[in-house]
Amino acid sequence: LWAQVVVKADSVIARHPASGYVPQVQLLRARALGRTDQCTAAVPALRQALPAAIDSAAIDAGTFELARCEAQLGDVAGAAESYAHLLQARDPAMRAEARFQYVHALRLAGRFDAALEAAAGLADPRLPPERMVALAGAGKIDAALVLADSAIARADTAATWDSLLSAGGRHDPRTTSAL
Repeated sequence: LWAQVVVKADSVIARHPASGYVPQVQLLRARALGRTDQCTAAVPALRQALPAAIDSAAIDAGTFELARCEAQLGDVAGAAESYAHLLQARDPAMRAEARFQYVHALRLAGRFDAALEAAAGLADPRLPPERMVALAGAGKIDAALVLADSAIARADTAATWDSLLSAGGRHDPRTTSAL
């Protein structure tokens, strides 16, 4: 259905370029490009369409898609910045997902202290591995190892072990290598 949105939006823009609805249609088209995993085209289209948008729900949805696409394209700093705009989104589900993704993007960008600060008070079940790596990257190896021990006890094969070893190894190679 999102692919159909792109085609129909292109048609509206081509047939009615002076319409007052063009900014809304351009944002919808840009979101649809992202939803169909055409992020290379979606990012510039979203950056162009978002400033002209006036509906807060549409702006939030477009910003979320922009952040998701930036992350998919490897621009973790841009994704973190875009997710930061959604930390006060009206939709609670979007706000919760944006908060987790913000922490994740900060951690990937190597901003470990900022990731820990952003994760404070969150209860998302996906956060322990993020906290574990952020703690290691911030040099809080003992606290990271506590979370690692919990992951080992649960036989958690999805934990980001490579990231933990890399981040922790920069601060305390001997203790980290014991893992």
